[in-house]
Amino acid sequence: MLRGLIALVLCAASLACRPSEPEAYAATVEQAAAPEYLNANPRAPYSEGVRYGGLIFLAGKTGGAGEPGVQPETRRALEAIRDALVRFGSSMDRVLQCNVYLVDMAEWGAMNEVYAEFFPNNKPARTTVGISLGGNSRVEIDCIAARETAAPCSRLMQSAPAVLARYRGVQKKTSHARTGSGPPTATSMGRPVLAEYCSSMGMRASPRISCARIS
Repeated sequence: MLRGLIALVLCAASLACRPSEPEAYAATVEQAAAPEYLNANPRAPYSEGVRYGGLIFLAGKTGGAGEPGVQPETRRALEAIRDALVRFGSSMDRVLQCNVYLVDMAEWGAMNEVYAEFFPNNKPARTTVGISLGGNSRVEIDCIAARETAAPCSRLMQSAPAVLARYRGVQKKTSHARTGSGPPTATSMGRPVLAEYCSSMGMRASPRISCARIS
């Protein structure tokens, strides 16, 4: 019973975090003034990514260690980009622009064959240039992507067990879990659940039981 109620609250939370109209969105989203530097390299003057406003800027990725050659290196570089986007709150479907740097422009066709596999539908703008890369790398790729601003209920439910466990802990310490003799409501039990959800999405819960993006 309680698990089903949690599911309803999670779905309500997704609606609370999803901007319905530009005016409402502007009124509820509170932008932080400073960009967020993600996974800063302790030994070099750059970060793996920077999150600012609705955008994520990723540093260039090479193929790293593994099978040499432009195609396997392109695949590993794009897999690394995909993993970073998921960690930072986006996905390959929301990439807006890529820059591809090739040691040998004659390998453009081979690179492009693998690259196309990662963008079958939403095809970002792209620039490809020939450049000298350090080490033995044949290709480097960077990108800019749009942030996710909300998640469907099916995605929220993947974290339902953890959220449920946390809510049970909160329930023992609060008296607002139920309204009268009825079941918990989205308002009464929504705050701890929504806070957990917003945090998992790289957002923060606002006093009005909605999510505000952390720029």
